[in-house]
Amino acid sequence: MMQNNIRSLPVVSGHKVHGLITPFDMVQKNRVQAIFLIDTMKRTKTIEKLVELTSERQAIFEALVEGKVRSEIIGQVMAMIYDAYNRRILQIAEEKFGSAPCKYSWIVAGSHARNEIHISSDQDNALIIEDSATEEDLEYFKEMADFVCQSLAKCGFTLCSGHFMASNPKWMQKLNVWKKYYQDWITTPDHNTLLNASVFLETRSIYGEASFCDTLHQHLHKLISQNKNFLSILINDATSVSPPLGIFNNLVLEKGGENSNTLNIKKYAITLVVDLARIYGISVGCTSTNTEERFRFAHKKKVLSEDALKNIIGTYRFICQLRFTHQFEALKNGDEPNSNIDPQSFGSFERTHLKDAFRIISNLQDAAKIKFSGV
Repeated sequence: MMQNNIRSLPVVSGHKVHGLITPFDMVQKNRVQAIFLIDTMKRTKTIEKLVELTSERQAIFEALVEGKVRSEIIGQVMAMIYDAYNRRILQIAEEKFGSAPCKYSWIVAGSHARNEIHISSDQDNALIIEDSATEEDLEYFKEMADFVCQSLAKCGFTLCSGHFMASNPKWMQKLNVWKKYYQDWITTPDHNTLLNASVFLETRSIYGEASFCDTLHQHLHKLISQNKNFLSILINDATSVSPPLGIFNNLVLEKGGENSNTLNIKKYAITLVVDLARIYGISVGCTSTNTEERFRFAHKKKVLSEDALKNIIGTYRFICQLRFTHQFEALKNGDEPNSNIDPQSFGSFERTHLKDAFRIISNLQDAAKIKFSGV
């Protein structure tokens, strides 16, 4: 509704209208200015003016967290805003460099593709270009991609430390090259290819020729169905990291460095759940990239019990909410938001529930190993 400027939708039964749903209802009637921010972006003419809207994006995040909006809705709203920034910058790029010489699709990956964005999410994006593109065409896209990624960075979307961005020539390729990438990742996986695959197993087209992304999705699912051993390799890699719970039921913290004695909630909890959802989703042919939807689809296909479904979704929402609250407090204190939480900030309630959450993740890891390692 935000993306297409739809202000309200009627709720009908037969020919009778029972009421209206507005975007405000969809964000639980929180006093959020997301709609107006997206609308403002559509009319913004320069990158400099877009940069000035960064504080509004932060204010929306803070309002959602402070209003105790559910974590999955916060992720969706922040992803809509990220999409709007990305699209407007791409439009400004086309105005600056001229119309694209051939068809292309600007895709996002990782948490952005899953609609699970937080305030310090970095960039994960790429370009799929029409196979007929010439070397001259590729030069156009290189220049455009550099401009878009740098502009996003100016607007507060950090450059990816792993260089998973369209400005990296490796991730600015023709459709047939992308197909070859997936072929190699799925049929002959190793540590490095699994890293690439873990980023680009979730993609979403947000601008340009969406059919290119759809074609890649179909290609990916076909390859996975033909290479059953990929799932077992994926599960072995995904369960190589365990939740940070010691044998005496104590939290295992980071040792050394600037984040010493903190808990990395992303690395040791959120990523583990996302990896499990990916595996369960892939195993049943789920086309959604969203973490919760993947688990629900696995339950629908009777691969995940109802009890396990409730436990893992409850766990995922709890740990995401912990990260959002931590980031909110950091912003209030003028600090840089991150995923490294000092356990001294936890009350006994959070500490007890966090340990329970880690046990649920660990139990599901064990179950997944048994279920999928021999696939």
